Amino acid sequence: MSLRIATVASIRYASIALADFNGDGKADIAETVNNSPVIVQLGSIVGPTVTRLTSSINPSLYGQDVSVTATVSPSTSTGTITFYNGAEELGTANLRDGAATLQIITYPSILYPVGAHSLIAIYGGNAVELVSDSNILTQTVIQSPTSTTLVRSPVAGATSASNVTIWPTVATRARRY
Repeated sequence: MSLRIATVASIRYASIALADFNGDGKADIAETVNNSPVIVQLGSIVGPTVTRLTSSINPSLYGQDVSVTATVSPSTSTGTITFYNGAEELGTANLRDGAATLQIITYPSILYPVGAHSLIAIYGGNAVELVSDSNILTQTVIQSPTSTTLVRSPVAGATSASNVTIWPTVATRARRY
């Protein structure tokens, strides 16, 4: 059997070698610390991941629902994504085909008022893949434009001495209140 060592590293008092020591096609690791006996860990190498976060609408109007999607590479990754607005957890979603999406309801919400929000997604990793954080996505929520309509009642037969009731209707582009 021939052994091909992929990587060797020495760090002050430790040496590490990556190779396929048992011929199973998977990367294994051998390490020694302070000239102690070599420890070989078969199939214990986990792969790196990269997580990217995107928004369905940015900027968004207050009251408009937004979907944020985390995409993990490699796309065969499995596990869970946790979404955050700063330090506040927004929710979790399972990866499917390398992506997980969370619907954020922006009204009423103390987590998502008008302003800029720093969103991040964290991939929790699994037995063969490392944890990774996404880019910080600045989601901007802007105030929805409004329109006001006044309706008076009673409409027919009103005189200058009559009581008139006015009913305002306020509407935004995103929702009607």
